[in-house]
Amino acid sequence: MRQHISYIIILLLTSFIVLQLTNNNHVEAQTNFKIGFVDIPEIFSQYSKAKEEKEKVRQQYQQETLTIKKLEEKANKLKEKIPLYRAGSDIRQRLENELAETAFKAKNQSERAKYFMALKLRNGTETVYHDIAKAIEKYAKENGFALILKVEEADFFGAQDPAQVKQKIDMRNVLYWKQALDVTKQVVKLLNK
Repeated sequence: MRQHISYIIILLLTSFIVLQLTNNNHVEAQTNFKIGFVDIPEIFSQYSKAKEEKEKVRQQYQQETLTIKKLEEKANKLKEKIPLYRAGSDIRQRLENELAETAFKAKNQSERAKYFMALKLRNGTETVYHDIAKAIEKYAKENGFALILKVEEADFFGAQDPAQVKQKIDMRNVLYWKQALDVTKQVVKLLNK
């Protein structure tokens, strides 16, 4: 009798385990685990807002550069003019002071322009990246993707030493992906609507 009870308990436990495994497999079979890949640098290069932001910063930097160039030209004219006057004369001292002030303004303007242009470029890039991330999320949800990963081709151009090459290798998260899973073009299309 004890042996029959043991067999019944084993049979019930086995049936329960098989039933659980069957239910889990059924759930997994119904779950569609879609994965996609995007090339973020490609999206940045094709996204119209990213191009506009970059162009806006370029134009502002160009204006700043013109202002700096005018100050440098003024400084060069003063350098040419100063030797024409006697050392120690009032006019020469005035021109030397004006030269020093102009050179200082040019250097200060150049440093200021670099700082603020870098800041604007950083902020613009951050804003554009948030747009891209939201578009990827929206595309993923609308198309049933469970996961979208960032991929990029290995590009060692500009790497000057082995440490830089190693860093570029370490930054790659995905080494192979099926091209059919690349949704970069679809995300760009969504962004540029």
